[in-house]
Amino acid sequence: MCMVVSAAAGPAFAEDDTLNCIAVATDNEGATSAQRLAEDKLKLLGAIINKSVSVKRIEQSGDSQAMGLLGQAKDYHREAGDLIARGCIKESDQKLNNGLRAIEDAAHIVVDARYKTEIAEKEYKHRVGRIKSFRDAYSRIVAEKGENTGKYLDEARLDKLLASANAQAQENDFVQANKTIEKAVYMTELALSLVRDQETLIHELKFESVEDQYAYELETNRSYSKLLDLVLKNSDESSPTYTAIEELVRRNDESKATADKIFSAGKTQEALEYLEEGTGHLINAVRYTGIGL
Repeated sequence: MCMVVSAAAGPAFAEDDTLNCIAVATDNEGATSAQRLAEDKLKLLGAIINKSVSVKRIEQSGDSQAMGLLGQAKDYHREAGDLIARGCIKESDQKLNNGLRAIEDAAHIVVDARYKTEIAEKEYKHRVGRIKSFRDAYSRIVAEKGENTGKYLDEARLDKLLASANAQAQENDFVQANKTIEKAVYMTELALSLVRDQETLIHELKFESVEDQYAYELETNRSYSKLLDLVLKNSDESSPTYTAIEELVRRNDESKATADKIFSAGKTQEALEYLEEGTGHLINAVRYTGIGL
């Protein structure tokens, strides 16, 4: 049932109209005003659908959910136009509101997806830069020690990972590219840790700021944590070695939690000291595994 507003510009519908509209007599001025408001809102929704930057972004995104909502908005727009032509103003307003809401929801989906993509892209580029720095440092240190570069780092596998990550980035799939390149980050950091102890490595990398050093230390900490997670998953929980490693991991977790809290407060140097303390616990834990550091 729809509410028909009688106006000079159009006839009222009887109860047996095909839309089952109820004819309601009102003054011409009120009817014209309601009709005009509905028509203005119809034009607004139409302009948004056909001309707005938001809708262009929705169409360009290719997001199925957003495109589905855009399709709904177009349907609502068309149905509202039919209702207004029939004089069903109240029902047309509901359709128009639904259409505007669908556009808004679709735009939010695209904006959120674009924001996530931008963040993922920044993370990817940051990791690419870090791998280059770590790899250069690794090559320099190995050369200084007169060792074979392949002793600690499988460079063929590393290059393959980097090529794969780059291909994914070229397809704008930075989420998957980050998953791939994270393996490369782990490889280079572990190789650096194995070829030289941490304190010497810090000097070799020549950090430009405490913040950069903290970021490096955080990545190193995460790499050791992942390695130890793997070790613990494949170890006998009843063994003394398992207990010792677990305790050192727990101490790292405490130190890292403190470091994160202090870093958030802007005390970078103090946070770095706590984080280095935590990484030290992890290095000791790795030594329990039999891996020489």
